[in-house]
Amino acid sequence: MIPIDLQAGLKTRLEAEFANRTFKNPNNQDVPLNVFEQHLPQKKKEDLSLYPYVIIQLSEGTQVTEVSSEDIKIMFIIGIYDIDSSNQGYREVTRIINRITTNLTLNPLVNRKFEMNYPIKWTIYEEDVAPYFFGGIETTWAVSTFSRQDVEELI
Repeated sequence: MIPIDLQAGLKTRLEAEFANRTFKNPNNQDVPLNVFEQHLPQKKKEDLSLYPYVIIQLSEGTQVTEVSSEDIKIMFIIGIYDIDSSNQGYREVTRIINRITTNLTLNPLVNRKFEMNYPIKWTIYEEDVAPYFFGGIETTWAVSTFSRQDVEELI
């Protein structure tokens, strides 16, 4: 069970979760939330068409012993563009964070192989970079390890 299977499963889940929801893009059009794996696609200079987005990023993995589950850290990076002069785009980022964390809490298994562990951490980017607003979620997922193949020889 490789981590990219978890990443792909989360992408499918988020696309379904936000299928009926639209957000404003830099052209003030209602568009669906873009969901990307690991990085944003390469863009041309000043290309803002990728907004709004969520990036599902593999961060790291840890396995403490040969019989323990592997822990996979997944980061969700949220970016929106909000030109409104009230400078309140963080509210939309917070709504997206809430919707993702609620979905993961209610359904902590992905592809019947990966199970989310707690804690779930989230953050809002503090710097004033309006009209861009960012946030993030950090999650950890457990995946069962493989059984040793040399055990039968030892018996």
